Amino acid sequence: MRIGIIGNGRLGTALAEGFRRDGRHMVYLAYRSRPGRLEGVEAVRELPPVDVAILAVKPQDVGEALRQHRSRLEGTPLVSTAAGVRLARLAEQVDGGPLARAMPNICAAVGASTTVLCVQDDDPEGTRLVEEVFGALGRTAVVPCAQEDQLDAVTALSGSGPAYVYEVLHALAEAGTALGLDPELARALAVETVRGAAALAADRPAVPLDQLVRQVASPGGTTEAALGILRDGDLKGLLGRAVSAAARRSATLG
Repeated sequence: MRIGIIGNGRLGTALAEGFRRDGRHMVYLAYRSRPGRLEGVEAVRELPPVDVAILAVKPQDVGEALRQHRSRLEGTPLVSTAAGVRLARLAEQVDGGPLARAMPNICAAVGASTTVLCVQDDDPEGTRLVEEVFGALGRTAVVPCAQEDQLDAVTALSGSGPAYVYEVLHALAEAGTALGLDPELARALAVETVRGAAALAADRPAVPLDQLVRQVASPGGTTEAALGILRDGDLKGLLGRAVSAAARRSATLG
């Protein structure tokens, strides 16, 4: 399949890297400023004919990008990753082709994104197409067109989510370094701990997450001492407010 990506920012580049790693598709990356070379990805000023186009630009740049590539997009399935930009708005600016929205994240670069999709009119053929495309980058899920507003919550939780995890990783690594660990070892321990914890949670979907916490924390032990600090600081409430803020911001962008 020939996939055209409009936009070579962080997300567009991550998508291109992910498709390149997967190796099943021919990928074109339409750029505003010329990107560094990506093996297996063809950088272009204007899209050639493609089987599906992915609009990976900031919400405020959607109109300009669609105008620039309008002639190439006629009749071509178009998937937008722009936060907050509704299908109805996209339909006003393009002619013909099937429309969908997708919310991946930058983990697509290593085939580890979970992408939530919303397809215009819940079209079965369009859904099959976008699931095939984004399935090359990790897992996919679909929300019905009538529940398109859920993509604001998805954007806040999983679209922005890697940044929250990296913030935690940074804090853990710095804490380890402050306790005398070599910085490289502290970073590796933080990364591998989060990787392992996520793998265990994924392997046991029927186990509530708070029960997994209790499986680590023994009464009066070291983990309980640490959890007391996190709870005193209202970590759960803080994260809830952060995700809510991101969702509200997404809702204003379209």
